[in-house]
Order: sequence, then C-alpha cells, then structure tokens
Amino acid sequence: GHRVHGTLNYMIPTIEEECKSKIFFGGKDSDPSQNLRLKICTPEENHDLFFKKAVEKIENVLVELIGADQSRGRLLYDMALSYDTSKRPDGVVLQRSPLNSRERVWMCVIEFPFEFIQGEKKKLVLPSIDGRLHDEMHHAKCNLVLCKDNFGFELSCEPYALVLGKQAKGVSAAIGCVKSARERYNRPSL
Repeated sequence: GHRVHGTLNYMIPTIEEECKSKIFFGGKDSDPSQNLRLKICTPEENHDLFFKKAVEKIENVLVELIGADQSRGRLLYDMALSYDTSKRPDGVVLQRSPLNSRERVWMCVIEFPFEFIQGEKKKLVLPSIDGRLHDEMHHAKCNLVLCKDNFGFELSCEPYALVLGKQAKGVSAAIGCVKSARERYNRPSL
C-alpha cells in the first residue's frame, strides 16, 4: 500500500505534464489501507488521447512495481474492471496482455474460492491443465494461465486462473470450461 502510493506520488507530476492531465487520489484521505482510486482529468481537446496515455503510464508504473510476479494479470484485470468502458456482464474485459504489454486481449480472472468439503475448509485450486481442458482452451482459441504460486514465492494476491483470448466470445466460452475442470478436480467421482 505505502510503496504504491509513494511511487505514484513521485511519478504523477511527470505523468500529468506528459499527458496534460490532472490526477487525483481518491478514497479516504489517500489512506493506503483503502483500495487505490485515481481520478484523471484531461482537457476536452484530445481527451481520449490524453486519457488513454495517462492510464497506460499509470499501468506501467504499477506493473513495474509488481515485476515478474504472477499477480500482474490480476492487477491488469482489476484495473480494466474499474474502467467504465471495459466491462461486459460476464466479467470479460479488454486489456493489454500481462504476457505481452503491446498486445490487447480479452481476459477474465476466475477465482479459486474456498469451500467446506467434509467439514474442512479447502481452496478449490486447479493443479494443472489436463488434456480435456487443454483441448477446450484450444477450441475456444484461448490461453489459460494458472497463477497459484509465484515461482516458489508467495503471490501478492490469492491464486486465480487467467483466461486470455483475441475474441470476447471465446473467453466467455472458456470460463465455463475452466470452472468445470475445477469442479472435476475438486469433486472426484466416488
């Protein structure tokens, strides 16, 4: 929290100057324990251009802070969800790829929820991509990234699955496939 606020406070004047914008922190007195909210005000002339440039620069700062952490996909997804124009009812958003920042893709995060199974609290994690799920992803023309560990280090967020694709329709179809695979794995037949 403090690191993000500090870095953004340092970078915002440069971003404001380059993008002819004014950027405000939202939330309760910029309390680091609250979710970070930014308001970007741009001139009416070339608003879309300056707004897009400011958002990209802020994303760059945050992605740089996370580095190689598998939480990067989650960060980019959550940021896209916060933009008024990116949302679809199924949770699929258009955002730059966490794998290749020059490419824009449709994406969706699938949570690994906790459930009580036989009286024990258990995280429903998908351990790997089996043959059936691989085929389903291929058919939907999507990539699936399982973000459950960070190369042996703790993730900056809860484990999740990230579905990426060039078409929103394919990502929507892939969401159901991943959820079904999670259920198959976590509730094996007796």
